[in-house]
Amino acid sequence: MAAGLVLLLGVLSACSATGWGQPVPSLSADAVATDAVTAVSPAMLLPTATPSSGLGFGIDYCGDDLADCAALGASWSRHTGVTTVVQARRALDEAESLEMHLILRMNQGDWGWNGREFDLSILETMRPLFDHPALLGFYGLHEPLERFSLAELRLFYRQYRQIVEDPTLLLWHDIMRIPDGFTDDICDLCGVATNPHVNDPATGQPINDWSRTDPRLIAAQRNLEGTTRSTLCVLVQVYGGDGRHILRMPTPDEYRENVRRSVEDHGVRCLANYAYYHNAYEQTLGNPDQAALQTAVRETGQRYFGP
Repeated sequence: MAAGLVLLLGVLSACSATGWGQPVPSLSADAVATDAVTAVSPAMLLPTATPSSGLGFGIDYCGDDLADCAALGASWSRHTGVTTVVQARRALDEAESLEMHLILRMNQGDWGWNGREFDLSILETMRPLFDHPALLGFYGLHEPLERFSLAELRLFYRQYRQIVEDPTLLLWHDIMRIPDGFTDDICDLCGVATNPHVNDPATGQPINDWSRTDPRLIAAQRNLEGTTRSTLCVLVQVYGGDGRHILRMPTPDEYRENVRRSVEDHGVRCLANYAYYHNAYEQTLGNPDQAALQTAVRETGQRYFGP
């Protein structure tokens, strides 16, 4: 429990003031040539966060490949598809053996929302695992601001804390934006995606559209400034669109620049390499043909979050 409290204190200090970071190599000539950067005035940038232990460097949806994720430097992962204590314990035991932590995602959709309350009873079935040393917390809602008000999200948090009383077991929402009026009692770990690597809809050419990411992170910094518990966790793009949307695979240099912006320009200390779903992980960080990207992930994690 002491170790969990230390982790929590590190997480809670992730949004304090002043910047840091060493310069990283600039993008390659090819990357710069296709870099459709939307200018952001320096006056718009808020002071960046002080480096802290934070939550650090994670990889999403490793599934049965936790050992491979650990080899890439991940200290935590979000583990999806959990429905039973047996499944969860198996995953947590493996994570513990790898010195990793897990956010458990039970694919509950909108958690039985009936217009008045949510149904979080499945968390009661996980109570025997609440003291597992590898359990970091639970995943709540995906893009909830599309369907719920801030007041309804505060209700979700209250219901969560009625069951999960230990403050070191954190609630994660992929909230995707931090709006005005945001308060501490919505999510402990608040996921916001940075996915600038796209194919231009007009030309089909690969570009980096930072206007998709920079304003979102600036707003997150501004609206989290007064909170003490909520932490911004950036979901860094390591996947392509699979033909279903305009997102494309980043090059290793583009990936490095995305992480650099998150960490150095915006002070992020909680970073998830976002594989979108496990099949995407197999196509990217689990794909031998993506060795150069895997090297970039490993080296970048060591640089910013290593010992």
